[in-house]
Amino acid sequence: MENASTSPRAATPTYRVAALADSQRPAVTLFTARARALSAEQWVTPRAPGKWAPYQEAEHLVLAYRAFGLAMRGERELEVQVTPERMQQLRERVLPRILSEDWFPTGARSLPEAVPTAEPRDRDTLLDELTTAAREFEATLLSAAARDAERPVRHPYFGPLLLTEFAIVAAAHTRHHAMFLPGVS
Repeated sequence: MENASTSPRAATPTYRVAALADSQRPAVTLFTARARALSAEQWVTPRAPGKWAPYQEAEHLVLAYRAFGLAMRGERELEVQVTPERMQQLRERVLPRILSEDWFPTGARSLPEAVPTAEPRDRDTLLDELTTAAREFEATLLSAAARDAERPVRHPYFGPLLLTEFAIVAAAHTRHHAMFLPGVS
């Protein structure tokens, strides 16, 4: 029986991108399920002083998925957020862990275009926006792969990433923010 790792198609970049595009759904489902289980008070309460509330975590993910989609479509280039030396360090030390261990670092600054508002947002509306933004990101990944699966897209911290790498990083980023929701250990 053929599976994703033994299939001849698994070796093609387009097939790998398609498989990884689907990885956004479980990550978003995890986040939204945990967010929907929160009380109204938990939804608007920051996890610690100076940290985001769950609605801000959700809004950040919406904005990040949208920004990443714009970059993949070539409509906007994401501005580099670190020095070339720091980017090289991140590519050598952090990126391999994200790609191989389902791990994501804490404490990084958000992209300016993905900073959430201070005004609480309706949970259902925002979580629907997150689901939509992730689906649009998946569609953009597939479209970009159909055009050129090996074309790199610049990530603001890691530099040029292949679409497969970008898909893994985006899903890990979403799971990372799901872990900040109350009641998650």
